[in-house]
Amino acid sequence: MWPRHEPAPRGLRLFGGVQSRLRATLVKRAKYGDDAGADDMDAAFARNVAARKRYKGNELDPDAEYDHDGGLELFEAKKRRGDAQQQAARDKARQVASFNRQQKAEDACNHCFSSSRRPRHMTIAIGQSTYLALVPKGRLSEGHCYIAPAEHVASMRQVGGQFDSGAVCV
Repeated sequence: MWPRHEPAPRGLRLFGGVQSRLRATLVKRAKYGDDAGADDMDAAFARNVAARKRYKGNELDPDAEYDHDGGLELFEAKKRRGDAQQQAARDKARQVASFNRQQKAEDACNHCFSSSRRPRHMTIAIGQSTYLALVPKGRLSEGHCYIAPAEHVASMRQVGGQFDSGAVCV
């Protein structure tokens, strides 16, 4: 005989590890502040209005407000404090730090074309945006080689349409 009522489910169960991925995504967003959604914008707006008393009436109609970014200054972050000269100095320091970080990454990379650590004697062919080189250690088969972008990128997906010269090398 069939049971009259099915037992209540213990919780939502998703297939294929979706539940654990969702949980990991939520934890990452909470931990690193990765969720820059409408809630954060509303909180920043409320914080700026209440704490700094910066709100001024806005006489713009909604279309003009959209066109001229009316009220956007209330969403500014704390790092935008100071006069224009201080902001320019901070922006310049941020750009210099970013450039230095990029240079350090390129110098440490074994695959960057301009890196001193790249084994230059293993290069077979050079294209417009990629180069073909033998593997320095542990080849998988006879003639095993790799195609690397000439510029430093995190993955080949960032190369985009420039990969055509890499396809010619193969």
